[in-house]
Amino acid sequence: MNIRITAVRQSEYPDLMAKYENPIEHTCDIKVGQQWISEDGKCPEGMCPSAWSSMREFVESLARGEGNFYDGWMKDPMSAMISCNDGFRPMSFYIEALDANSERQAPRVHKKRFYELTLDELYELLRLRSEVFCVEQNCVYQDLDGDDRESVHVWLTVGDKIVAMSRVCPAGTHMEDISIGRVISDFSCRGKGYGKEVMLQSIEAAKEYFGATLIDIEAQEYAKGFYEALGFVQSSEPFILDGIPHIKMTWKI
Repeated sequence: MNIRITAVRQSEYPDLMAKYENPIEHTCDIKVGQQWISEDGKCPEGMCPSAWSSMREFVESLARGEGNFYDGWMKDPMSAMISCNDGFRPMSFYIEALDANSERQAPRVHKKRFYELTLDELYELLRLRSEVFCVEQNCVYQDLDGDDRESVHVWLTVGDKIVAMSRVCPAGTHMEDISIGRVISDFSCRGKGYGKEVMLQSIEAAKEYFGATLIDIEAQEYAKGFYEALGFVQSSEPFILDGIPHIKMTWKI
């Protein structure tokens, strides 16, 4: 059984922060309203490890069809309300078992070279890139870097909505070897496996269009585990790119 996890509220305790916490530049990336789907009780892509440690027991129980925690605690017995273990700014998560009609929709896969894109497709791809990389990540950088014209653009749609995307660059453009970049899942659709699926489709596109036997990526350091699960291995020391810690990772046949 699949389980939906929704971030529903974040609290903050400034008095405790001021009294006990050392100043830190970066806190939690999770935002209220964000959702994930746990497939059969497994930790979903993009879930904070600390939050997962707090909810894991409940998610696994619901996935086995076991609910009614603490003898009638929740109105819906196949649900739970859990907070992460950050004592300064805890996030509350609503966890619920899904029936067969509520689960993840299978996306449609699109792969096109730049000159094959319609104006509407190009606009929507660039809009999503700007929304995530510039606005959400609060990063001012040159997104239109000249590599799009030579690339294969890969994206997934559910209905008319783009839920994930990437681009596959030939060797000698963005990086020395064939590379995958601009990997995005739409904020409202994260945790449903679309990021993994678009990466698998991108690897296939790299082989199909460019004959890839080796693929490089510049991965944000926090996502190292996600890419390792797809067969990439770290191939550089950490470095700063556009103000964000990155590592080079490499995939080989």
